[in-house]
Amino acid sequence: MQQQNYNPNHGQPSKVAKTMNATIVTGEYFSKKENKNKKSYLTIGKLFIYANGGMSLKLDVLPIGGNQTINFYDIKPKPQPNQQGYSQNQQYQGH
Repeated sequence: MQQQNYNPNHGQPSKVAKTMNATIVTGEYFSKKENKNKKSYLTIGKLFIYANGGMSLKLDVLPIGGNQTINFYDIKPKPQPNQQGYSQNQQYQGH
């Protein structure tokens, strides 16, 4: 057996390259806007992908019951308010 040198950083994650939402499907609903059934999702944690290729899953909630599949999706940026306090996708609807 080959002897390994001590590495103080062994087992320590490298720089996070990407973070994704970990979600599960909780049910379905009908979207009037799109005129079809859609799935509803619950974010249960985050997946961290490290520069060295490693991954780490942090669960905020533990899914129980049934045959749950954890799905991973890119995190969508939240709209930032502009100087008037409205988000860029929101327009003032005055009366």
